[in-house]
Amino acid sequence: MKFTVNKEAVTFRVLDGEAIIINKKNSYFYTLNKIATFIWGSLTDHELALEDIVNQTARHYQKNEKEINEDINKLIANLTKNNLLNKINSTAKTPPSSDQKSPASNKQTEKYEPPTVTKYEKLEKLIIAAV
Repeated sequence: MKFTVNKEAVTFRVLDGEAIIINKKNSYFYTLNKIATFIWGSLTDHELALEDIVNQTARHYQKNEKEINEDINKLIANLTKNNLLNKINSTAKTPPSSDQKSPASNKQTEKYEPPTVTKYEKLEKLIIAAV
């Protein structure tokens, strides 16, 4: 099973390293923290299997895959449940992405924190949360 951004249902922007997503079908807003935005960015132009998402994230943040696997599983399940990602039935192996930074290229490793998504059902709540 692979995942990719549901481009027909969402529009999004990244501001200050964090994604803001609007589900065009129900008008709900979502915000992603920096780690979730990194993962989202991997899925905007690629179809990736869960193991590939975990692997890329582990390499980027210099973490053990086992340490972050549950966090990423929860994020992908949440994004899929909210119709922000499409599931694609495919067994083909995804080649490693060349546009992701490898740990060796990072001068200072970014701090890993569990990826989070926050859902806002009304625009006012999003504006109040930003203040």
